[in-house]
Amino acid sequence: MYLSFFPLFSFAQWAWQNPLPQGHELTTIKGIDELHCWAGGANGTIMSTRNGGDSWYLFHDNNRRWVRSIDFTDSLNGWAVGQWGFRFHTTDGGMTWTDRSTDTLDRLSSVSFVDEMHGWICNENASGLTNSRIIKTMDGGNTWTPCPAPAYASPSRIKFNDLNHGWFSEVNGTDLYSTSDGGNTWIKKMVGGNYVDDILDFYFADQMHGCVVTYYMNVMYTSDGGDHWDSLTSPDMSEMAVTMDGPEIIYVAGDHFDYPANPSCHVKVSKSTDAGLTWTSYDFDEPELIHSISLGAFIQNDFPVLWIAGQGGSVFRSVDENISWQAMTQHASLAGISSIFFDKTFPVGWAATRNGYVLKTSNGGANWHKVTTGITTPLTSVWFLDTLTGFVAGDKGILLRTSDGGSTWTQAMTVVPGYNYVGLCFTDQLNGWTISSTGAVYHTVDGGNTWTWISMTNTGEIFAFTFPDSKHGWVVGQWGTIKETHDGGKSWHPQISHVDITQIWDVSFTDSLYGWCAVGRGYKIHTTDGGKNWLVDGSIYVDAWDHYAVKFFDHFTGYMTGQYYWDSDGFILKTTDGGITWNEEQISIGNTINKLFAYDTLAIYGAGRSGTIIKYTGGILQQVPVYPDAIAVTCNPNPFSEVTFVKIRLTGLQPVSIQVYDSRGRMVLMITEKVYPAGDHSIQVNMKNFPDGTYFFRIKTPGTISSGKMIKWSGNQIQK
Repeated sequence: MYLSFFPLFSFAQWAWQNPLPQGHELTTIKGIDELHCWAGGANGTIMSTRNGGDSWYLFHDNNRRWVRSIDFTDSLNGWAVGQWGFRFHTTDGGMTWTDRSTDTLDRLSSVSFVDEMHGWICNENASGLTNSRIIKTMDGGNTWTPCPAPAYASPSRIKFNDLNHGWFSEVNGTDLYSTSDGGNTWIKKMVGGNYVDDILDFYFADQMHGCVVTYYMNVMYTSDGGDHWDSLTSPDMSEMAVTMDGPEIIYVAGDHFDYPANPSCHVKVSKSTDAGLTWTSYDFDEPELIHSISLGAFIQNDFPVLWIAGQGGSVFRSVDENISWQAMTQHASLAGISSIFFDKTFPVGWAATRNGYVLKTSNGGANWHKVTTGITTPLTSVWFLDTLTGFVAGDKGILLRTSDGGSTWTQAMTVVPGYNYVGLCFTDQLNGWTISSTGAVYHTVDGGNTWTWISMTNTGEIFAFTFPDSKHGWVVGQWGTIKETHDGGKSWHPQISHVDITQIWDVSFTDSLYGWCAVGRGYKIHTTDGGKNWLVDGSIYVDAWDHYAVKFFDHFTGYMTGQYYWDSDGFILKTTDGGITWNEEQISIGNTINKLFAYDTLAIYGAGRSGTIIKYTGGILQQVPVYPDAIAVTCNPNPFSEVTFVKIRLTGLQPVSIQVYDSRGRMVLMITEKVYPAGDHSIQVNMKNFPDGTYFFRIKTPGTISSGKMIKWSGNQIQK
């Protein structure tokens, strides 16, 4: 059956654009071989693959509880535990999960199973002798009994090698506890003295040989079951995870110790084959944090397979003992994004990153690629006058200009050391401003060919500014700072914000009178008279700690982003009545969105931590322009019961990816990008474990997107 897919269906929802298939932080990973791997993290996210990362199945807990630990004993049977009693079990490799959570347990931080029937879980927040700080099952999780953990110990991470031998580390502390009777009794094993800080991770290859990594870059090794520990030659990393392949082969993953001072240094994985005497390292070119490392059996060439997971939903795999690593998820960059901008006429957009790159899209954000600027200095803002002429501003006086759409960049004005520019704003093709965090104002009246220092605001740290027209502008910042100009920035006048106990992170004006500010501690403030009077929103959003970004389109419709006070989970609020009421958008987003961009309400972009770019597409099943030279696509069989094949015809060598969405517009399956030669290709889409219903798929290449409808039907009623 031939299908014509000229309309590209776009659902009324927020959807990930970078990274893919999702960008929630992953803090635990378990790989058992080169094909099967599971990772979990923020917002109740669990990702699973059965084909080595070519495609991922996604699960999200409706209560957004953080997944802290995952363990599998084989390719089918596994457990995941986490925040607020989160306890889920799967017997089909993660395709479906059974909720076995309980209100009697709180923060489940670690799970370890040695076979399908026997497992242990840490309940981190339990206290006192009577609470269940470690629980054990001997019947596959049907019943759980407390283990008599030592008094006042606070188990955080637990690992068992067999039915008898196991270890746990504490939430904060330098001690391990070991057991040789399945957890009935525990013996303290002191890892080190004052020079050893909190244990981040540990691993035992057998009963005698183990390794511990700690907060301040210590790697400790034991060959006698933890009675004595040696401090190893440091691989110069912090925030580490560790695994072992036998008594002497050690792998540690983490960040370069000098990353805060040297952003060009990022994540690395180090390997030792001599119990830590010497190390060899693999360096990554992205600043994502790595939180977990897992080693699984690998039959080819007798090499183990290594998996790591971290920020931005990143998963990487190595099958050659750390010589090389392959990204198992898609991302243009995992660096934090501080600004995003789109051309008003064409679907061309740009994003500025914290490691000096600019990301660019030519199709409305469906695909992003990295553009090199020649610097590694954090960029804070991007603005384009048309598809060719644009600017980026950043720390250390960086203000770059491009005249060819980002292919090349040159310094737009003399670097002013110490000036960290917080933004860019143009009101027309000629008039623009950039302002530093200390209040230095630079203005251009010729489209950025020349920039002139015109004033210095005498104020605290500036975080953001806006100019709705060429005369009126506002800066906002530290301790409730607001200042206004009505002469294009030549002079600035303070305004009373009434929120001087906290920070103002962002400001949005629709004209010279009507404006809103995103404020810390759950506050929102607005004005209807140009800031002569700022009104504090009395309906503070109950669980918010900070609001970071705000965007209003008129006097009634606006969006505001923020972050929950208890963790890094982000939220997006929307109002259609001028801020009288705010409703939380239905999006599960584990990363903070600190910038919003839109010209209208049909396409709204959010950007922030860990390379996050998300998009709201406005109306339901909205048709967008067809891309030229779309690839030829057929789907057969359709309808189908379990498996169908998407057949494509390519005119040349190019990468192809497939995304499958359910009838509500949620991505449920992603087949990651692979390069195919010219010609006809048939790609299998396995929907065996998905319910019957109507699904939509997108076939993407660098320059084209085609999409269509597919129906899974096994005799049950089709979901509408």
